[in-house]
Amino acid sequence: MIYCPNCGRYWGESVLWPISCDCGGQFYEGELLPPDVLKKGINYAKSWGRWIIAGRPKRSDSDVINLRAICNLCDLFDGDVCTHRKCGCSVAQGNWFGDKLVWETESCPIKKW
Repeated sequence: MIYCPNCGRYWGESVLWPISCDCGGQFYEGELLPPDVLKKGINYAKSWGRWIIAGRPKRSDSDVINLRAICNLCDLFDGDVCTHRKCGCSVAQGNWFGDKLVWETESCPIKKW
């Protein structure tokens, strides 16, 4: 699936490029695909850096449970990872890299939380 990073609208696999979204965004081929390994690493490093610089603030367990429920309902969530181009981070419990939902400095790339 291909998703608009601004509003979350999605299109099927067969689209004509460029895509013009109802929210006003215009996107070219390759811009809306899920992040590759390099992009995921860059996104993770930026998130981790923000979290470390802020003093490693953590959300409460109840807040994390509520955010996880939102992620579980999202089409961009595959069960462990957010597949949005601007994210790709793990939001799974017990992940060695950390659970991005716990990091108080982080937010949803399409503003769901």
